[in-house]
Amino acid sequence: MDRTVTLFDYKKHFANGTGTLFKIANRVLIATAAHVIVGNPNGRLWPATEEIRHESEGFPAYSSFARHPTLDVGYIEVSQEGTEKYFGDRVFATIEDIAVVGTGRENKSVIVVGAPAEHVDVQKLDDRTGSIGARVLFYWTIPLQVTDWPDVTTNQFDVNNDFVVEYPNDDQMAAEGFPPINLPHPGGISGGGIWDQGFDAGAVWTPYSTRLVAIQSSWYPKSRHLRATQIHHWLWMLHRDFPDLRESIEAAHGSGPWQIT
Repeated sequence: MDRTVTLFDYKKHFANGTGTLFKIANRVLIATAAHVIVGNPNGRLWPATEEIRHESEGFPAYSSFARHPTLDVGYIEVSQEGTEKYFGDRVFATIEDIAVVGTGRENKSVIVVGAPAEHVDVQKLDDRTGSIGARVLFYWTIPLQVTDWPDVTTNQFDVNNDFVVEYPNDDQMAAEGFPPINLPHPGGISGGGIWDQGFDAGAVWTPYSTRLVAIQSSWYPKSRHLRATQIHHWLWMLHRDFPDLRESIEAAHGSGPWQIT
């Protein structure tokens, strides 16, 4: 997924999370989980895609950031200078690439996207320089109906906030024509996107039919489920914090609170 970025925490031994790169009006934002944004991201969170990044490139400048710890969702705004330096040739997600769909998408397959820490390659070249790279994983699954959600007594799930999918431990097909793989430990995919594939009856499907519906936040190893935050909470944060984006958000998704379908 070319709109996905890996966020490396330079102060925590390159621990990583995942984000989705957006351009809305004249702002560039990274959608991610709140717990991925530790402290002030300036000089700390280092974004990369599948190509190798080198320490000599330095960090992009971030204009602002916000977290919603309860819902575990947040954003980082990239400055214009940072955008030109790091993402000048990138493909961005747009406001139209979001779908507010709620949970329990019966018979609606989704793609889970993230950068597992097991797939990160960190190399220290000498005392002052190093390089880092990441491989983005994606797999297909079906969102669980609320009646099939796991029983997690210490942290109850909320139908208005959450989105739940399986993270199975048997072989999975990464893509048609690829050999089956065992999914790695999901550490690192926090903040990654869950994309509805957009297989609607009577409509012609293209790769651009996919829509971001949730942001992955946590997982439960005993039941092997991933928990994500429904995307309308991220939209609400943008609507709250950026008056200049409200017209674009409302044109695409209504005036809010956004209706879940």
